[in-house]
Amino acid sequence: FRANLDGTKVVTLSTCKSGDTYSEGSENLGMARAFIAAGSGAVIGGMGPVNDSVCESLFCRFYQTLLEGEHDAIAVWRQACLKQLEQLTTDEKKFPANWSPFVVYV
Repeated sequence: FRANLDGTKVVTLSTCKSGDTYSEGSENLGMARAFIAAGSGAVIGGMGPVNDSVCESLFCRFYQTLLEGEHDAIAVWRQACLKQLEQLTTDEKKFPANWSPFVVYV
């Protein structure tokens, strides 16, 4: 992987299964791993099917907070997930895919 992402705080992969990895021998492979290897400080990636409205809501909150001047991307992501959880009905909260379908790799 030849990209140089040194100094990049976070890469977001906001699609279904973009954070999935698979193992081949002792090597963990996937897009998240490639971005970390290229120098990104963190990668946010999807772990399974992602509902479009959930994805839109989470990333809008995330990017809006970053634009307002907060620089800790990991803390901002956590905050976006918690706000998403607060706004769901009890039935919707039963399914983690509704409030946190992504993981953060560091």
